Amino acid sequence: MWTKNFHRMCAAIVLAGSLLSAQTAFAFTSVLNTATVTLQVGDVDPDATNNTSTASLTAALDVVLVATKDDLSLTYTPGTSTTYTITVTNTGLSQAEDVTISDTLASGATIGSISCTPLLGSSCGTTTATAGDTSFTYTGGVLEALAGSVTLTLVVDFPSDVADATYTNTVNVTDNTSGSSTSASDADTRLVSADVAVAKAATGTTYTPGGTDTYTLTITNTGPSDVTGVTVSDILPTGVTLSDSWSCSADALGSACSAASGGTAGDATVSTTVDVVNGGTVTVTIPVVFAATEAEYL
Repeated sequence: MWTKNFHRMCAAIVLAGSLLSAQTAFAFTSVLNTATVTLQVGDVDPDATNNTSTASLTAALDVVLVATKDDLSLTYTPGTSTTYTITVTNTGLSQAEDVTISDTLASGATIGSISCTPLLGSSCGTTTATAGDTSFTYTGGVLEALAGSVTLTLVVDFPSDVADATYTNTVNVTDNTSGSSTSASDADTRLVSADVAVAKAATGTTYTPGGTDTYTLTITNTGPSDVTGVTVSDILPTGVTLSDSWSCSADALGSACSAASGGTAGDATVSTTVDVVNGGTVTVTIPVVFAATEAEYL
């Protein structure tokens, strides 16, 4: 009797050991757990086909990606830069093994600089993006379970002619192993800033009643933004009128006049609109005639 009980105990120990040792390494695909029973040497099992049994569990990864993106501003100014902070966090129970973070800029904006800092044992992966590019992609990132994260610092340069009323930039994040994905956007409204100036000069320093001269208006913009629809007006003083139509010309940088000329002889008002790019110049030429008698100046 003791011998039979001992043999039963040995079989139970073998079974328990099999349950503990046969569990395979977790490979994010499936887990196979195999149990085996084996009789002691000399005993006979008439059906050895049922001495092994395997339970298979398919991996159901718990990866929860959360992304935020903010430049701490409600506006953007054409011709300047802004800095976005992008944070990607995995709040799930499973590690995110193959994370891709990508962002495509719009409206001619380019990357000024980009960097990434991993936290809590995570890694950013790699990117080939450099200054001047219009997009970036980080590949092969790893986000540890339960709050593993990376933080990207993205400087974006806006061209001076961006005309979007609202500039929206979106970052997309995907874990290629689990399929989990998310995105985050930041939207800023357009705020134009342009230092526009006008300088007026005559041909000489004196005038002759009954004579003529030419005034020149030089409109400049030292930026940082391009501007459109700038109103140019000049009301000539009493006794001074146009001797012919005024004319308008713009530089080759992209500035423009709404009209090449206007007004007629005898008019006393010049009015037009112009577009002036950052660093651009528009010139309005005004030919005038001075009254011959003193009474016409009163």
